[in-house]
Amino acid sequence: TLQKNEAHRRALTIFCASRDLSHAISLHEIARDPAVASQRSEQIPLHKVFYRQWKISQDRLNRKGLRINLQSYNGVRRLTKSFELIPKILIDNAIKYASNSSDVDISFIESGEFFRIECVNKGPLIKADETERVFDKNYRGANRSGVEGHGLGLWLAKMIVESNHGSIRFEIDE
Repeated sequence: TLQKNEAHRRALTIFCASRDLSHAISLHEIARDPAVASQRSEQIPLHKVFYRQWKISQDRLNRKGLRINLQSYNGVRRLTKSFELIPKILIDNAIKYASNSSDVDISFIESGEFFRIECVNKGPLIKADETERVFDKNYRGANRSGVEGHGLGLWLAKMIVESNHGSIRFEIDE
């Protein structure tokens, strides 16, 4: 049983590493040519792609003592293939910027032909005058020292969401 569990763990590690590499390549391609974000649309089960990324991120979540509350949702939407990168960007940002031992809530709100994905993170706040810049390429908030990153994730997320005729925004509840 121990050998079987170790083999399963190794296989999962290889799967996660290959998926992360595939995501990194896709994000690089979109950064190089934003038109890539609007190519190839397909039916995407939103909860499934978020759940998959949540599962892959479990070790990192556990190390930081974070809990992601992922609302169940059965909706399937016709979106570009690049939209499958959104859960990775949002969950990676939640892990990086949430306070230790806190909750991150991800919910799906549907209203007719429109839908909204909310990712609520009770992490360290950025200054109110910085919120307009969080989607700028290479922008990182003033209080982000010591946190890995290049300021590309939310910029790429914005391109992907807009290529799907959506909008993305960053708000601070004060």
